[in-house]
Amino acid sequence: MNYDEMLEKAVAWTDHQQIMRDLKSPLDIALKTSPDHAFLEIGNRYGGSTLFILWHLWQEGKGRALVCVDHNREGFEQKFFQNIMPYVIEWKVPFAYYVMDQTDFITKFAYQWNFALVFHDGNHEPEKVRFDLQELSWYITTNGMVAIDDARFDTALLKSSGLEQRDRAGGVLEVLQKV
Repeated sequence: MNYDEMLEKAVAWTDHQQIMRDLKSPLDIALKTSPDHAFLEIGNRYGGSTLFILWHLWQEGKGRALVCVDHNREGFEQKFFQNIMPYVIEWKVPFAYYVMDQTDFITKFAYQWNFALVFHDGNHEPEKVRFDLQELSWYITTNGMVAIDDARFDTALLKSSGLEQRDRAGGVLEVLQKV
């Protein structure tokens, strides 16, 4: 599968077309600066961003692991596995999937890895994001990256769009302004 084919499929599986563009730079940096460390994706839905990360790890060919965590809200797990597992098998990328709350994963299992990249698209409530960032900092490599979906930094744009009313965007923004 070439890049364009992968991108078309990944965008079709996600409700955020902007994710792939936003994730590309931190992903490229993490691939170059943190060799041999795993990648963590919190919040997977149907697997669009998962495929995007998985494809890059496959192309790199170093056998790095992709660890995914989602609490399986609204039954996304089955569709996620239908979309992703054929590529995990074909590309032979080490893969772990945890069906649990992101906080439970961080407190019980994250210590097993050092992460070059954490892509956070999970629960965006301010206390959850704050906890996640504080606790995950122990498991992110020195040159590691954190990418957070739904973070908005322009408060004027945020207010004009009405997004300050949404927990997904507002929670992340609130935490990042305080960190």
